Amino acid sequence: MHRTQNILHKSPALPFSLASAGEWSAPKSKDFPAHKHTYWEIVYYRSGKIRVMIANESYDILPGMVLITPPETIHAEIARTAYANFYIGIDAPPGVAWPRVCFDNGEREFEKVCGAIVNEWRASRPQRDTMLSLMLNQLTILIQRTADHVSSAEALVRKTEQIIAQRFTVRPTIAEIAREAGASVSSLRAHFARLRKRSPLDYMHAVRLRHALTLLRTSNLTLDAVADLCGYHSASHLSRHVKHATSISPGAFRSTSQ
Repeated sequence: MHRTQNILHKSPALPFSLASAGEWSAPKSKDFPAHKHTYWEIVYYRSGKIRVMIANESYDILPGMVLITPPETIHAEIARTAYANFYIGIDAPPGVAWPRVCFDNGEREFEKVCGAIVNEWRASRPQRDTMLSLMLNQLTILIQRTADHVSSAEALVRKTEQIIAQRFTVRPTIAEIAREAGASVSSLRAHFARLRKRSPLDYMHAVRLRHALTLLRTSNLTLDAVADLCGYHSASHLSRHVKHATSISPGAFRSTSQ
């Protein structure tokens, strides 16, 4: 993700190899710009509050969360506070069935193994390759355990997030989204509130707003065009949401972003 080494460690025990490992810290507002890698990136967040953008999805990250980004996928970090992480780059097939998000357990196993990999990667110790191979094996087992034990509620919320990310421009209703996800509106709202601390509608508003602000920042499209592309009913509807989120009008936001 950040600094990489040119020499790759090839693991004899797995069809994977370590491509990079390190740690990163940054103060509040020092965002990490959009970038991508040729390998999988596993990031363990040690402290702080960060919003991570991966392709057309966003994740609000807290300490103890692990984010897994596939190769050739654009992603970026928005530093809401000062934050720190461990990052691990792994050469693995693009189709590996890894979850996007993992959560550390009470024993902090993810933090311990990610920290150990970073320390071993940077050191020059006897049998370093063997130790890295064992640690990589341990990390992939932890990820697989997480993937094997995703609750039905978490699976439903993730599916809903994917549906919203794909269809927010056509203004689907929550009832339509729930039906497509295979759940009732009440259960979908309850699971979202418990697992994401917000409603499905709030999530859809956040997705629309993120895309709208990006278009305002990077294009010369009219407000009507931005509204249409982002699922707003009108330019005035877009303006109300932008002003509520940023405290300034879309025009002022565009001016300050250029």
